[in-house]
Amino acid sequence: MPHSSGTVDYLVGDQHGTAGIAIDSGSLKPTYRYYDPYGNPVGATPANWPGGNKGFAGGTESKATALTNLGAREYQPVSGAFITPDPLLNSYDPQDLNAYAYAGDSPSTTENSSGQTKCDAGFCPTEANTEQVAKERLHAMQPVTRLMSSSGPAVVRIMGTFLRGRIC
Repeated sequence: MPHSSGTVDYLVGDQHGTAGIAIDSGSLKPTYRYYDPYGNPVGATPANWPGGNKGFAGGTESKATALTNLGAREYQPVSGAFITPDPLLNSYDPQDLNAYAYAGDSPSTTENSSGQTKCDAGFCPTEANTEQVAKERLHAMQPVTRLMSSSGPAVVRIMGTFLRGRIC
């Protein structure tokens, strides 16, 4: 992160994309800031933090609203929830039934840095790859519920989307 003085700081992030360490390139002096798993600041944020308004999960923090923009939705760290429902809700995962929860209410082990459904094992579903996610989840489901007769093409509802025909 360059400064107006011409110096550079290196920001080091965690698995959620939250920069918690800033290293001055000239002196190699580290500056630290801390967040709890839900994105609430722990202790005071250093006055000389070089990251600007980038905060929890790499989102843009607004001091005026106390919300963090995580791409698709606004996140409220105090409540540990988004203020709008998840557009990619997975109705087959009990941990995903709360459409407002951050990371399936398990932020220590999963993330939701895009604002669209939690990321499992490093894979983050988005609107662009929803069909791929639906196919993978369909293969994991046993048995598959068909909504039409078995003589015609299968119609299966996955993640709020009806998929028709051969999916596998």
